[in-house]
Amino acid sequence: LDQLNAALLHALSENRVPLLYLNVTSLTNAWANRTNHQGSIENCRHWCIPGVPDVWNEMLLAVLCDECVPQVSLPPVTFPKNSPIERALAQFLLGHKIPELEYYGLEKSKTALEDIKRKRIALSTRSETKLRFPMDWTQYPRRSRTFRMKLHSLAPVVQTSGTIYLDLSQNASTRHEAANIAKLVCLDWIKQNRVDNSNRTIWCATSDMVWCDMTVGLRIGSLLLGLRMALSEELLSSKELTRWLKSLREHAMWLMNDVHYRFHHNHGIFEDIGLFQLSQDLIMLPEAAWWEQRSRSRCRDNFSACVGWDEGIWLEHSAMYQLMMVNIIRRTISIGLGSTEFVQLERLMSENLQWFNLPDGRLVALGDTTPGPYHKVLGGPRKTVHDALKVFWQAGLGVARAYPHSMLHLISWFHSGAHKHLDDLSISLFDLGERLLVHPGVFGYVSGPGSAFRLYAQSAASNNGLQVDDDLHRGRNEIMYGCGLVGSGWRERGSSSDPPSFALEGQNPRVRHTKGVTHHRTIYYHPMHTLVIVDRVRATKPHLYTRYLHFGPAVRLRCTGNSVFDMIIVGHNDTQPPRVMESSTGDVSVSRVRGRRKPAVQGFVFPTGMEPQLPVDTLVMSCTATNAILVVWFDLEGTRAPRVRLDRVHIDQKGTRTELLWTDGQSVTLERQGSTFHITESSDAG
Repeated sequence: LDQLNAALLHALSENRVPLLYLNVTSLTNAWANRTNHQGSIENCRHWCIPGVPDVWNEMLLAVLCDECVPQVSLPPVTFPKNSPIERALAQFLLGHKIPELEYYGLEKSKTALEDIKRKRIALSTRSETKLRFPMDWTQYPRRSRTFRMKLHSLAPVVQTSGTIYLDLSQNASTRHEAANIAKLVCLDWIKQNRVDNSNRTIWCATSDMVWCDMTVGLRIGSLLLGLRMALSEELLSSKELTRWLKSLREHAMWLMNDVHYRFHHNHGIFEDIGLFQLSQDLIMLPEAAWWEQRSRSRCRDNFSACVGWDEGIWLEHSAMYQLMMVNIIRRTISIGLGSTEFVQLERLMSENLQWFNLPDGRLVALGDTTPGPYHKVLGGPRKTVHDALKVFWQAGLGVARAYPHSMLHLISWFHSGAHKHLDDLSISLFDLGERLLVHPGVFGYVSGPGSAFRLYAQSAASNNGLQVDDDLHRGRNEIMYGCGLVGSGWRERGSSSDPPSFALEGQNPRVRHTKGVTHHRTIYYHPMHTLVIVDRVRATKPHLYTRYLHFGPAVRLRCTGNSVFDMIIVGHNDTQPPRVMESSTGDVSVSRVRGRRKPAVQGFVFPTGMEPQLPVDTLVMSCTATNAILVVWFDLEGTRAPRVRLDRVHIDQKGTRTELLWTDGQSVTLERQGSTFHITESSDAG
């Protein structure tokens, strides 16, 4: 029957003639082992009245009376008072166990009951809303779009109520109150944000986030959960139930319209999950089969565009979204939306989280990432990653790791506009037990006064790359080049106490397209000893080249000479601290900036996603040239003589051989053959 049903759905999806399909097979299968919200099992195939065949007859009668014929754009339907289909929907929803709460980012808080009692619900770490009816759905604190999205998803309120309701240790009165609050919030939202039936192209809304892709998808889960709780506690009148079901169908109508669909973006996945949930929970509606078919096909197509299936990297330029989408894929699998290939993808993406997880348990702050302590949600104990070099050639990410204290990331990726910062060829460095070079993370989604920090967090000036002229922000019609990495290699050492050496190289096709500048960056990294960053730029006319290095919150720079800085690490009592020095041969201006707000924001990171902004020491190195080789050397060991410098960097005409020579006689040669580097160090010749 399942195969026959699937074949029928496929045939209907390709048929242009409008046909009506009542999916009674799936309905009956779902009802065969009926469970209530407390988990007890009841035999319902011939459960009292109506029996299953009687429900089929009532559904068919309701369809004929209401003329609910599915179309490309579905009109809203008002169910007659006490209609058979209304009763069937209510009975069907009551016949399902309330699912586990799986709203991303919201744990079952121990303070949920206290939040309900004081009639306040936290929408973020710094914002909350009052539960006063009618509610003010126009709230816009701190001009935060994230606040509005959470508010209009209803998830924090309904999920908090659901946390209490599913806690069977609570008394009946408390659980009843939690369900009642969920009911009041949902119905209040429905009343103030309904569809204008006189003109269905107008969607009445109290803010711009009401009918917004991801918000709609999340809100469906909240409305369904709230409806089940209200039905279980017998809180709804027939009129309220009709209004609630009508709103759910309006949500489906909105999601079925591809104009509202966010393709090539994670927001579209949330839309698909919401539409699929409707198709399963309202399976007796004639258009439910269309909802299921549309959500399945769009979800698979969107995943194909947003993820590297072979590598298991989510292509939205963010470590946090790699983690988030692992949880979302698990969600699609648990509700039946994801196929068997999703199981393999989830396993691969989960394994790859180790390459985004720094030794201190935080995510590396690539793109729109809040670098919080995520080790608790990585899907189990962290795996031990030994010395390794991992390059994701499809995504554009290179990672060098020397277990357990050192990790370097080089990124050169541009797959879409989703969460993309101007971070081409930017690096992050964790060494000596600290975050030495950091990315800014994400500064919320805000407008108004806070938007200056938002723009800064996305700009070249906030990352550890190279900026050409005034090219601070990404334009609208830029080339999406995919992966810009060109070479990698590593050299193991005989001693277990001496970590391997790594070499990485990437190019920046973006500045070649926008500025006519060819830019290559070569990295030589010997963990706990040396890091050399070599930028090679070529152009036909002079340009202003500006490089930025943002140091971690625990690092303070102390100038000890011409372009030489000691890195004073909080908590380290180093008599010979590690050093960083600008080692280019040309005329380079070097300045240190920390927490500057005017004339332009510079020298901040955002560890919590918005406020407070954390000032960090930043090196800004600028020069004007046509062609140049720009070099920065980190003496991480700090044991070389103070006067030792990186004396010479030579690159052959093909750009495949780089020689590094220090004034104390040590040398390193990096030779690239195809995409593989061979590393030769002075001790090899000896």
